[in-house]
Amino acid sequence: MNTPDSLTKWFRLAFGDAISAASREQMHVLRGVMRTFQLMEKPGESLQDRRVKATIFRYLVRGRKRNAAARLQPGPSWVEMIDKLGPMEPVSHERIGP
Repeated sequence: MNTPDSLTKWFRLAFGDAISAASREQMHVLRGVMRTFQLMEKPGESLQDRRVKATIFRYLVRGRKRNAAARLQPGPSWVEMIDKLGPMEPVSHERIGP
């Protein structure tokens, strides 16, 4: 978890963690984030919805440590992934086809 050196940076990181945790667990927040991401509405317009705003505030109050911890997803290590893939054959750079 990043340690900010000012209150503004702390709030920016905490707000980002709250949005990411809320969008992962609440469908209406994810829809708003995706509408903004896909440029279907102006940036920040989804935050005008009272339900989305209340949900993000609830996650913000929940705490930055808990929101940032939810970001970590357990998974295999790099070596385990390579072992699962198995040996790979070299790819020819020649043009394939007629």
